[in-house]
Amino acid sequence: MPKAAQLTPMLRHYLELKARYPDALLFYRMGDFYELFFEDAVRAAPLLEVTLTARQKGTENEAPMCGVPYHALEVYLGKAVRAGLKVAVCDQVEEPSKAKGLVKREVTRVVTPGTVSDPELLAANEDNFLAAVSWDGDRGAGAYLDLSTGAFFARRWADAEEAVDDLRLRSPRELLVVDPAAGLPPEIGEWAERRGVCVTEIDEGERLDSSQSRDLLERQLGTATLRGYGLEEGEPSVRAAAAALEYARNTQQSDLGHLREFAVTEQASGVILDATTLANLEVFAPTRGGGRKWTLLGVLDRTVTPGGGRLLRRWLQAPLRQPEAVEERLDAVGELLVQPERRLALAGHLARVGDPERLLSRAVLGRLRPREAAALREALAAAPRIQAEVADASAELLRAIAAVDPLADLHAELEATLDDSPPAAIKEGGIIRPGVDAELDRVRSLASDGKKHLLDLERRERERTGIGSLKVRFNKVFGYYLEVTKANQDLVPDDYIRKQTLANAERYVTPELKELEEGILAAEQDQARIEAELYERLLRRIAADGERLRALAARLAELDVLLSFADQAARHRYARPEVRP
Repeated sequence: MPKAAQLTPMLRHYLELKARYPDALLFYRMGDFYELFFEDAVRAAPLLEVTLTARQKGTENEAPMCGVPYHALEVYLGKAVRAGLKVAVCDQVEEPSKAKGLVKREVTRVVTPGTVSDPELLAANEDNFLAAVSWDGDRGAGAYLDLSTGAFFARRWADAEEAVDDLRLRSPRELLVVDPAAGLPPEIGEWAERRGVCVTEIDEGERLDSSQSRDLLERQLGTATLRGYGLEEGEPSVRAAAAALEYARNTQQSDLGHLREFAVTEQASGVILDATTLANLEVFAPTRGGGRKWTLLGVLDRTVTPGGGRLLRRWLQAPLRQPEAVEERLDAVGELLVQPERRLALAGHLARVGDPERLLSRAVLGRLRPREAAALREALAAAPRIQAEVADASAELLRAIAAVDPLADLHAELEATLDDSPPAAIKEGGIIRPGVDAELDRVRSLASDGKKHLLDLERRERERTGIGSLKVRFNKVFGYYLEVTKANQDLVPDDYIRKQTLANAERYVTPELKELEEGILAAEQDQARIEAELYERLLRRIAADGERLRALAARLAELDVLLSFADQAARHRYARPEVRP
């Protein structure tokens, strides 16, 4: 490592940030790339399958480096996360044109295996848990948090064997050790090592004490006491849940407003099956190979939404034990079974629903892309049609689906604000409909008129100079310019100002072209700023409706599973079982 004094200001800043995130790969934004340096570059290059090179190569200040294109960030994040690694993403938070010296950069998020929310990094039909483990003498507890869906619950463990079995069942992607000094049963560490699970230990300075843990959970859940959840201050469940919540808030730099529900699963109505039982019964995986179709999940799963697929897994993990609840499900399945046309219509509508549960989480985190917002709009458009199909149902569970709030007001706002075909990224523009904001419409018109003037200028200059191949072009470095081939240099007027020489052409500017450029770029910048502000306001509206949206998503997922059961019952001619207490 070169001495700090010998490093450039950029590399010194890189190392300062790296010192704050020593256990993460630091992706440092530089122009169109995210760069990694020193040990991170050496470690990441083979994993990310990119070339390892160096700055100031061959000198005593050589700095190993590798980089990935910024537009492909999610691809490389996926490679790192799947390898059980963390990534700190450092972005430019200042316009380069306005910077004095080094462009201001900050770590905008930390991506870890247990806190990812990006669809590209997640299995659609599976939960993605962060598990926080707290141990106190002979007893322990684990808190499970899925940031992508808002699922948040705790489990109390009587011993290490029960803890390991529960962790095997939930398959968390990351294990958070709440109190490393107190130690964990060795069985848990051995399990994590065998599974290749990312293990994170909370530093002493970041650890919450009992009262801080209680206060954090009470604020997050909006309650005056945790006793309603069956929790007492100081017990491992409280410390584990608070640690998971605080860790997720810190990595995402968000208050996680969609996390408003919490449970201790011993209080649930289902039978908790251990991992050994599920394996012996071949619920999720066959014992002798052969693929998913040889499992109970493979037999029953005809769900068409990611939320339905995840819910089916949870139902199979914890079957109902109350006869009344079982009969309720059977009533709904039985009613759908004898109505094939209704099943077909419902399946068609559900296919448009997508994954509103995870889209809500991304909105809360401020990461919902415009096309994902359009997908949420599509889901809300489908909801009333689904409800109309079950409005006259006799089964209680189907009536509950018909009665849930379809968020017509949120759908109306998405419909009125969002363009019919928004782009994939905010910076591409064209997110907001015309007519939504008068100022946005004005600057759009200026940008559009400016480009028409560019075409007119190109036509006039061709006529004036006699250069038929003359073109007005643009790049990020030089802006707009006139390009003239070498063969036509003798026709270039005296008022053309040379900007750049190429092998086969010269590039020029004129006062008129510079004036047009300034007007166009100013209008485009204003357009981008206004669209970003309006879109951010739309995301805040989605986040504010989080509880209502979660309730709707839960009912739609439930219908998807019930419909799956009915389809398979019809396909295989299953009979309704007789349930006895």
